Amino acid sequence: MLLDVTMRDMDGIEVLNRIRELDPAAAVIIVTADVQSSTREMAPTEAPLGFVIKPIQPAELLSAVDNALHGATS
Repeated sequence: MLLDVTMRDMDGIEVLNRIRELDPAAAVIIVTADVQSSTREMAPTEAPLGFVIKPIQPAELLSAVDNALHGATS
């Protein structure tokens, strides 16, 4: 799952926490324009499986998806 941090009704970190409650093994990659380390620090320790910074570079996205599918973190 690709999950943006900035959304209208709730932020992506809150959505990520809810996803983890429903499916702790879900492969989630955070997509964000926020390059600050604080965004990574807000995410639960066990998730997400990767971060992709906007504007999205195709090679970076493919690498993050590949890592998520194979259980690695990026």
